[in-house]
Order: sequence, then structure tokens, then C-alpha cells
Amino acid sequence: MKTGPDVIPAVEVHDLAFSYGKVPVLESANLMIESGEFVSIVGPNGGGKTTLLKLLLGVLRPTRGSVRIFGKSPVSMRDRMGYTPQHALYDPKFPVTVLDVVLMGRLEKHFGGRYSAQDKALALQALEEMQLADVAQRSFGALSGGQRQRVLVARALVTEPKMLLLDEPTANMDAVVGDQLLEVLKRLHQRMTIVLVSHDLGFVSNIVQRVICVNKQVYIHPTSDVTGEVIKDLYGGDYRMIRHDHRCSEGGHTHV
Repeated sequence: MKTGPDVIPAVEVHDLAFSYGKVPVLESANLMIESGEFVSIVGPNGGGKTTLLKLLLGVLRPTRGSVRIFGKSPVSMRDRMGYTPQHALYDPKFPVTVLDVVLMGRLEKHFGGRYSAQDKALALQALEEMQLADVAQRSFGALSGGQRQRVLVARALVTEPKMLLLDEPTANMDAVVGDQLLEVLKRLHQRMTIVLVSHDLGFVSNIVQRVICVNKQVYIHPTSDVTGEVIKDLYGGDYRMIRHDHRCSEGGHTHV
């Protein structure tokens, strides 16, 4: 994590509110993520996690308040943010290779024409980082759910992002494959800010620096070690959870 008077935060959110029609999703949210930080966003379904991610990406505009990405508007920084959605919408019969999918991440760098040699080199490098170089020419639809998710991460990496945003990247993976992905994310964290949305704190809390709880409002928590036989049995190892210094609602946390 980079700090100091001359370091611009990766994310600054001030008094943020967003509604779908008359239905409020986020209210008076404030958040700062330092450059180079690795954080996880957790919260119940419908609490606003994915909406917050879309506001950071500039896909949605706030009803009130402001969002700054490295000191600029989200729209102007969109080409410096790599995004991995929770689900890939695709036709399994469409003849697209893994390499083709990753190269799609370079589309915003072009105004038309063929992909350059540099584009292809970056795509192959991203697949190598995701341990998928050996399936570059395979059909995307023929891969397992976990492999497809790693391909989407590779597609985000070819944008050469300053910040990587991932929405439930371990949703289609078993614990072993999820742990392998997180080892890759540890390496990526050495050169970029990472924001990871997850329902499963057990997968990420050993490496994230802070946990951001989103349930209409935003609360930031440090992680703290917790042990217990039930949790060990469930996750196959030590587990870390957020310290409940604050509450996301009157009833407290219900998502961990």
C-alpha cells in the first residue's frame, strides 16, 4: 500500500447515494481505498456490493455525492481499471477461443483494425499469469466454470490496469481452485490495487488488508484472527473474519 502526501488514493467516495427508481440502494456512503491496497467488499444479497462496484467503474452515476478514481472521474479512468464480472454471458456454441476472449480486453485500446503483436503478447502473458497458457486455443465454452472465471481475470489484466475489480471471482470454483486464484491475486497485488467482492470471507481474509461491509451504508473493518473447530472443518484451515466494532444494520452482521 502506498501512502504519503503525494500519493493519490485509488478510490475516494464522499456522501454517495444511489437509487434504482425510488428504491434506495446506497445511502451516505463514504470510502477511501489507498493506492496499492487489497480490500474485500462483503455484505448480504441486495446490500449494494455490485452497485458500488458499478459506481466505481462509472457504469452507474450517483444519485448524490462523488466518486474519484486516482483523483479523476470514473469514466475518464475506465481504461485503467480491469473488471471481472460474476458471470460471463456467452453462447456456448459460438466458436470463440480462450485467446479471443482475452483479446477482447484490448478493444478499448483500438479504434478498429486487427490486434497488434503487442496485444497478442499481452494476452498470452495474462493467460500465463492465470496458468491457462496451455488452453489458449481451446474453445471458451469447453472450459470448466473455474477456468472461464480465470479467463475473465486474464481479460481484465490485458488492459494493463492500475486497479483490478472482481465481482465474486470464486463463485464457480471449489475451495482448492479458489485458493489457487488467490495466490495469483497475491502476486498481482504487488503491482496494482485490488478490490474484490465476495460472499465468502474465508477465501480472502488471509490476504486482504481491510474488509468493506456494504449494506446500504459502508463500514470499514480491520481483519482479526479467529479460530474454531467448526470453521476449520468448513474451510479446511484457519479462518479470519471482520471484527464487529460496527454494525451494518440494527440487527448486526448477518453475512459472516
